[in-house]
Amino acid sequence: MSISFAHNGDVKIAYETFGPPDGEPLLLVMGLTFQMIWWPDEFCRQLAERGFAVARFDNRDAGLSTHFTSPPRTTIKTLLGRGGGPAYRADDMVDDAVAVMDALGWESAHLLGESLGATLAQLVAIRHPDRVRSLVSAMAGGTGGAISNLRNLKIGTLLRLARKRYDDTREGGVQRLVDTYLIMCSTAHPIDEEWVRKTATESWDRDHDPGATQRQLAASRTGGDLRAQLRRLRYQPW
Repeated sequence: MSISFAHNGDVKIAYETFGPPDGEPLLLVMGLTFQMIWWPDEFCRQLAERGFAVARFDNRDAGLSTHFTSPPRTTIKTLLGRGGGPAYRADDMVDDAVAVMDALGWESAHLLGESLGATLAQLVAIRHPDRVRSLVSAMAGGTGGAISNLRNLKIGTLLRLARKRYDDTREGGVQRLVDTYLIMCSTAHPIDEEWVRKTATESWDRDHDPGATQRQLAASRTGGDLRAQLRRLRYQPW
């Protein structure tokens, strides 16, 4: 598949499409740090076979999209809003998603967001309700701002990841991605660990920006408390 680029000012957003252009538009919005290739190709193809025109994209600071720079900071400092202001805001990431829709000529689309992507999809629906046909939030965190997100964190999971040490090499970086992905997976369903490692390796080769996670996380804090705004959303048949 060929990569295309949408533009939000000076920011370039890499995206790919699946299925017939005249299908039902469906935009997949990925979560914190993860690249669009973590939406499995087969999953995208199956959606296309069901009549959707599917688009997936790299958020800014992920994959082949534009990357930013920032001083290093810890996750805790980022969640608490310490260590300096964000390199960009959640609304900028929302505009990136809308820019992909514009590049595809989509006046509106169904949105499926995962984790941080779920928050971004919710913000698209709040800021641009006329552009959203339906909204699916998967693995969504707290919608009540930074404190709510802290309440949703599994401290044991974070500690298990924090205790792991990885070499500053391609092999170490890939293993970090594999471990991070697997620790989030359900234990009730089989996991294709071969696919996970293959995708982690491809992710490393496409991009390995150590500061991107903190920049995206800092941006996510600027979304604020979405609860009241989400309650005002109303379904409108298309």
